Amino acid sequence: MPRSPCDTPVATAPLLVVRGQATLSLPRQGVDELRDQPPRGVALPPRFLRHADEQTVVGVHAVALATAGASGGDDDRQAWAVVAAPRRAGRPAAARTLAGWHAGGHAAVSPHVVPQCSLHAMASAVSVALGCHGTHLGVGGGPEAVAEALLAIPWLAAAHPTVILVATGWDCEPEIDGDGAGGADTVVRAVAVLVAPSAVVCGPRLSLALDRQPSAREPRSADELDRFARLVAAAPERAGRGATVASFATRRGGSLRVTVGPVGRQEAA
Repeated sequence: MPRSPCDTPVATAPLLVVRGQATLSLPRQGVDELRDQPPRGVALPPRFLRHADEQTVVGVHAVALATAGASGGDDDRQAWAVVAAPRRAGRPAAARTLAGWHAGGHAAVSPHVVPQCSLHAMASAVSVALGCHGTHLGVGGGPEAVAEALLAIPWLAAAHPTVILVATGWDCEPEIDGDGAGGADTVVRAVAVLVAPSAVVCGPRLSLALDRQPSAREPRSADELDRFARLVAAAPERAGRGATVASFATRRGGSLRVTVGPVGRQEAA
């Protein structure tokens, strides 16, 4: 395996295809109802997601939906990789924990907040749920999380037959008061996509290109998770139509241009 994502430059990345995708949006109150429901096609203990962060709960279910509808290819999930890109995950749980600590001391808070709200918690939960023994890691954590996860795809695809990418975030982060209670309800969203080298499976082409300057077509102020969701939702339609392009801001001030194009004639045959 390459030592780092820099060892597989985006410009020379192998041709990638999208073999599955799903989006899922839930209000904050609906996330608690989803915790004890088994993800589609996945056998898990009823309490597997009981202490998980809200973004992890929705992310795991989105990945299960994407996997259930995936096109043909290598289904040995043990060799799959997982990259998760949560956006400011764990902050509401941390705020509730601090409020509980001040109100009742250590007996009033759960130690599960530490492992369940880390940057790598979602990737770990997905890998355990699906039985993926390949590389799994969390990236980003901030507003550029989508771009950072996409940049890891060529590196991971060079050593794994399928890479699961899941990006999550709040529409508006819930406000936690001094008693640990949440404010107005808001929505948490997840976008999951399965990417594989073209030699493994056929499907809509996915290509990446780095731009030094932000794209004028996609302003940096736009919601990148929403833009990624629209790009992923358009992937199944690319077999007979033109390409769909979206740009995502990178941490260094440029942008990552992502193109989902139609299936080539040879692949379609």
